[in-house]
Amino acid sequence: MVWLNEMHHNFPAASGSFGGSKCTCPECNKSLEGDVNKNDETLMDELRSIADECPTRPLGKCLDEAKDVICGERQDVYGKPEDSFELIAEYWSTYLNKYDGKGMHLTGKDVAHMMILFKMARVQGQRPSRDNYIDIAGYVSIAADRLSD
Repeated sequence: MVWLNEMHHNFPAASGSFGGSKCTCPECNKSLEGDVNKNDETLMDELRSIADECPTRPLGKCLDEAKDVICGERQDVYGKPEDSFELIAEYWSTYLNKYDGKGMHLTGKDVAHMMILFKMARVQGQRPSRDNYIDIAGYVSIAADRLSD
């Protein structure tokens, strides 16, 4: 038996399924009953839902996760955000000026703000996902820490 750790929730799961079992989070005592298989995407969705609603999740966890994302793998893959945001601003300015013709010039900070709006639209228009909030926190940090005036 292995432990599935979804956020701080520890639900026991076997490599196969074990029907009729009840998994309980030791942090908040929420439980999941039924046929549990760690490879089952439906189970993972249920676990994420329970973890998202858990009242014992430490405040600031989203900020920690955003920091890990923007300072870790994404920066290693895409480079410094201020560089890519400035390039994105140039592309978007060119595209928008094609239709507007007013000589609009976007900045990296505008890109960060518009990505925040993009993520907000996802939160409001689709099934809410915690990942969108993590991304929003990341864009806010990039704008405040790297692109502020």
